[in-house]
Amino acid sequence: AQAMPARGRKSHSPIMLTSLANGLQRSLSSILPTCLGGRFGRVCASPGMTHHARQQRQPALHDIIEKILADKGEDVYVQGIEKGVVVSTLLASRSPVCAPADLGEKGSAWVQWYDSSQRNCIRGGAWVYAPPDIGDPDACVLYIHGGSFKNFDPLSGGYDVICSRVAKRSGMVVVCPDHLKSSFGRPYKAKAIIGQLLRDLQWLSAMDPVSRGPRSSPPRLFLMGDSAGACQALSLLLLAARESQELLPLIKGVLLVSPWFDLSCGSSSYISNAYGPTGHTGDVCWPRPAHLHPVLSRECAEEYLGSEELMRDVIFSPYWLCREAGQDLVEILAPHKIAFWLLIGASEVLAGEALDFTQRLGQRLLVETWLHEGMFHVFMGYESPVAPCPSQAAAWDEMGRFLKAVQTDVTGIRRGVNYYIQPWN
Repeated sequence: AQAMPARGRKSHSPIMLTSLANGLQRSLSSILPTCLGGRFGRVCASPGMTHHARQQRQPALHDIIEKILADKGEDVYVQGIEKGVVVSTLLASRSPVCAPADLGEKGSAWVQWYDSSQRNCIRGGAWVYAPPDIGDPDACVLYIHGGSFKNFDPLSGGYDVICSRVAKRSGMVVVCPDHLKSSFGRPYKAKAIIGQLLRDLQWLSAMDPVSRGPRSSPPRLFLMGDSAGACQALSLLLLAARESQELLPLIKGVLLVSPWFDLSCGSSSYISNAYGPTGHTGDVCWPRPAHLHPVLSRECAEEYLGSEELMRDVIFSPYWLCREAGQDLVEILAPHKIAFWLLIGASEVLAGEALDFTQRLGQRLLVETWLHEGMFHVFMGYESPVAPCPSQAAAWDEMGRFLKAVQTDVTGIRRGVNYYIQPWN
């Protein structure tokens, strides 16, 4: 105001000018960087710029993040059972179990069980996904779905679509059990749950899930899971290594999507990769304040395990497989050349556990890990109607390639950490 010529200049009080300046600053703060002093000079923090840049350059990722934050994640789950895939069910020919003690009958698989959290709704059995062109009738994937050990079933959370895609892309039959769940007043804990999954795997080793008849030749089995289900898939392998080693020559691969390995929840990536609403970065599936993530996750793990001691048990908290406690099991697994495929988002809170697993065991076991730039927890289970997501498409392609390659020659896997970033021009 003082720089204006005297003629025609309108007088403003200092209070009015300050008010106008503050209002202008607030209006621009959401779209313009805020410059801060720092050791390396003036650094610009940009509260809304990441959000706008992603909308322009990564429209699919932007749409998925917006839907999840608005509690509309179901709108961007993968959609549509793959064409030609035939879906059927497996059910045990026995009455529903009520408590862990009822699971002791040796050889019983695909048990039905009462879910006390849903007014004793009868659950259990398994869903079978047979591709239109079964490449190898003796090859089969056992998919253990995620959900914090307590949520979802084979027909919710997009898992029916995921299983149909695995079947279509691999040419193999996929079996997804509605396995026992913990929490919400249910009596089932980790030991009973993994023990039951072992009986399911033993059944698959002897029986064809499509014909329901005995197998005529030894099968090639694959274990797969995501998040908590990935933890259970690895727990299942380790329990087999300890109690049913006759299964190990039949297991050719283990696929772990956003695996939760450490149930004591100690990784620093819980903090460093927590979602930040200011910069719109980090793991959007974990939007709570960063300090709460390990606390809430540990509480969930305690409900599943039923004992704090099991948090350091190598079978139920497979993080310890990488440490001294798991060396005997590593020695048992190594000669069988079981191939591991890990998929992780670079921005997700569980990234540290997967990278730690790969670094520590990559020289002793066959481990192929994919780290996707900017991706979040179980990102391959989401898609946007707005635009294709390159990372999601690449993850599905790599998964199909791995499953086909491992059936014939494990030496063809891409060992170590493989990095994917969306191509640009």
